[in-house]
Amino acid sequence: MRSRDWPQRLVAFIESRRGMPFEWGGNDCLSFVADAIVAMGGEDYLSDRRGAWSSEEGARALIAGEGGLEAVLDARFSRTDRPQRGDIGLLNEHTMALVYPPHAVLPGEKHIRMLPLRICKVFWSV
Repeated sequence: MRSRDWPQRLVAFIESRRGMPFEWGGNDCLSFVADAIVAMGGEDYLSDRRGAWSSEEGARALIAGEGGLEAVLDARFSRTDRPQRGDIGLLNEHTMALVYPPHAVLPGEKHIRMLPLRICKVFWSV
């Protein structure tokens, strides 16, 4: 469930992460999207997994243990063909992003990346 002021919270969240570099377990795509959902007033779908990885290998092992990133998202959210701001997009089997039309927003090496939304293959409603 999103709070009434979720659009403002989402903008503030994105701005707070604009200059933050990528960090496994802290500001990777999995934690970035989870943190955005929490910022919008939603539940933390990573609450029982935070701190469980600090490397690419650790993240992949965690996700593989749940059947892959699509399975992780399918277990928690409903797929949609009409993604809206604040939803989740999957770029590939290892990368997800926050939907912020016309962009897919995710952490980059040195700062936030805003890629064309059309590169996402599947979407989930938050």
